[in-house]
Amino acid sequence: MFAAEFQAFEADVSVHMSLLLAKRQLARHAFCTASRAGLGCTPIAMRPEILNPLFAEVDALKGVGPSLAKPLDRLGLKRVVDVLFHLPVGFIDRKHVKTLSVHDVGQVIAIELTPIEYRQSGSGRGPLRVIATDRDGDHIALTYFGSNPGWGKKQLPLHTKKLVSGRLDRYGAD
Repeated sequence: MFAAEFQAFEADVSVHMSLLLAKRQLARHAFCTASRAGLGCTPIAMRPEILNPLFAEVDALKGVGPSLAKPLDRLGLKRVVDVLFHLPVGFIDRKHVKTLSVHDVGQVIAIELTPIEYRQSGSGRGPLRVIATDRDGDHIALTYFGSNPGWGKKQLPLHTKKLVSGRLDRYGAD
């Protein structure tokens, strides 16, 4: 009796396994098409054709070459859709002002200034200070840190109006 029950159980398991394998093959056949080389299976597109460019690699974008693709890859941005959903985490509010004011201390401002003088420290390693005026004639010192003072002079030529943006640390104290 035990042998008969075991054979019935074994037959039932083999039938179920055969049905399971048949279902898998049918599902694979239904959702796959043969690749050109005949090596494996390529899934059928499950999204509208118009959305396919969103799932392309980022280097497919115009202007994205290997040098830009590396930092994007470090950020985990491998596809175009990843770049689209990479949202900013902050912003800089550049308040545009016409004249300098004590009320703007500590804020990032944008103001049109006219450089009138360069002051460089005695050593070549010190910061470059550019003395400038706003439209009312109020003076401000812009400080450039770095080893190349020529860069600040090139960006802000004397007696030429320029739009400058940065944090106003102190005003009216000197």
